[in-house]
Amino acid sequence: TGSVTLWGKGTEKREFIEIRDAARTILGLERANARGIVNLTCNSSYSYEQIAMEIQSYVDCKIVSKERTKTKVNHTYNNSKLRSLINDVNFRSPLEVVREIAGNEN
Repeated sequence: TGSVTLWGKGTEKREFIEIRDAARTILGLERANARGIVNLTCNSSYSYEQIAMEIQSYVDCKIVSKERTKTKVNHTYNNSKLRSLINDVNFRSPLEVVREIAGNEN
């Protein structure tokens, strides 16, 4: 049995972008001749705990918590500038990506 280790309870939120979604978006920005600083962000945040629990639903693993050594910080971003430059932006949630990977492994 493997394990997934979380700092604290894993409730800290982050934005996760799958590499293929990032590549499609960067290509779209290039095709749109976008210039300047554009944050590549999906506009949705997920906790590490949510992702660990999704992984656990497919594989036999424990979720282990380690004592947090820093202050909990959530990160969320606005992608309105990105969407104004290319309107077909589509990011899959990390939960969808875990399901896809787990489905391909069986």
